[in-house]
Amino acid sequence: WMDVSHEAAGQLAANYLLDKGYRRITFLLDTEGEGKIAQRRLDGLTAALEEEELTIETIPGVNGYEDSYRQTGELLERPERPEALLCANNYLAIGLQMLRQKGVRIPEDMALMTFDNYPFSMLLKPQLTAIEVDMFELGWEAAHFMLQKLRKPHLQTQSFCTVPTLLEREST
Repeated sequence: WMDVSHEAAGQLAANYLLDKGYRRITFLLDTEGEGKIAQRRLDGLTAALEEEELTIETIPGVNGYEDSYRQTGELLERPERPEALLCANNYLAIGLQMLRQKGVRIPEDMALMTFDNYPFSMLLKPQLTAIEVDMFELGWEAAHFMLQKLRKPHLQTQSFCTVPTLLEREST
């Protein structure tokens, strides 16, 4: 079994945003393709924010570029906007580019952050701060486990869980 600690990813994101001074954080939540992963990330976010007696606003059902674009537009109409928007994945982050079209300065007016670096977070302007999973490490560990199993067929089933890292960029 190969996996990522998505709860740890959520905690890392929350602690980073808190350290930067952000308190009003909104999480755009993908409930279709990566719904279970996004929920585990939300669990980590919630746990970290509760330690500071804060809550996170979640916007569920954001399942693609069009949804994130529409939801972002609705957030801009509010009298009190979030200080930071966090996307469950960087496919949703594409829709956040409309902020610049509406004159929102990133990160001065609103910070943006995403989970997963590939494929878009480094291509958007400004480049997005991301919680990254080391796919090379996951692949290396999977190959290592397979070779061990080939050498020792009776080897017990093994598992590996990687810890995500933070890639700080201009959007925060």
